[in-house]
Amino acid sequence: MTNVGDRKSRQMIRRVRRENPAAIVAVVGCLAQTKPEQVAAIEGVNLILGTDKRAKIVEYLDGLTIVDQTEQVGDIMAVEQFERLQIDQIDYARGKVRSRAAQDVYAEVERLTARGYVEFVLTGIHLASYGVDLEGASLIDLIENIAKIDGVKRIRLGSLEPTIVDQTLLDRLAKVDSFCPQFHLSLQSGCDNTLKRMNRKFTTDIIVGFPGETDADFADCYQFVEAIGFAELHVFKYSPREGTPAAKMKGQIDGKVKSQRSEKLIALGEAMTERYLTGFIGQDQKKIVKCQIVDCQNGILRGRMV
Repeated sequence: MTNVGDRKSRQMIRRVRRENPAAIVAVVGCLAQTKPEQVAAIEGVNLILGTDKRAKIVEYLDGLTIVDQTEQVGDIMAVEQFERLQIDQIDYARGKVRSRAAQDVYAEVERLTARGYVEFVLTGIHLASYGVDLEGASLIDLIENIAKIDGVKRIRLGSLEPTIVDQTLLDRLAKVDSFCPQFHLSLQSGCDNTLKRMNRKFTTDIIVGFPGETDADFADCYQFVEAIGFAELHVFKYSPREGTPAAKMKGQIDGKVKSQRSEKLIALGEAMTERYLTGFIGQDQKKIVKCQIVDCQNGILRGRMV
């Protein structure tokens, strides 16, 4: 979460209290995890939960009243095990890598296929690290075994670090008929100098305006992205976050420059997406169409594609 996200979260909390003066206000998430003292200082907050306790929010709320003092529960930094949350219960705040047990994943998929679900997306904060904390487990093993479950027709992956994609992975994935051949590879910048300043090899999407990013650095990034020809591009402007090394770096980029660079990359992304989509003209493709229901009249559903 960025400083902008923190500020918006605090504003939301205050607005919720103003609009619901008789409600019990519970705050859960990254802000509550990393800055509980700031949340506790907001008038009208009754409960602050660490992210590992969110599944038990009803238990903690039971018996609370709006006159109760703020209570803080949970510390994700001490959590060692994966939190067992089912789908229909719909690095400061993340803690250590914790992988969900493979058997739990298979049981979840079986339960959902029995209810008619056919497409599954495997996702996580560091998806490529799945299994590093388990014995004899890996992401590709998980994918292959999910594909064997009756009813599974499509398997997708969330964002991946590029370092996991090697020939062995590709060869094994090529044999999984239900795997959708598309990767969201983490990048963050196409400029080596910027990546060094970020102190990370790869993470997610494209960030412009990182401290010290020169016009030449941005040009390198732009040319790299253009040369790769991504099917889709997500662009974000760097936002300093309190407490991080980057927030104290020299060479903070002016907001207008960030916006200009962002707009330029977004335009490139739109052009690449159009180029990618037009490549399918004239081809036969099997697709799952997703619709959003707008209304229902006389038993007839009306919706739109999403």
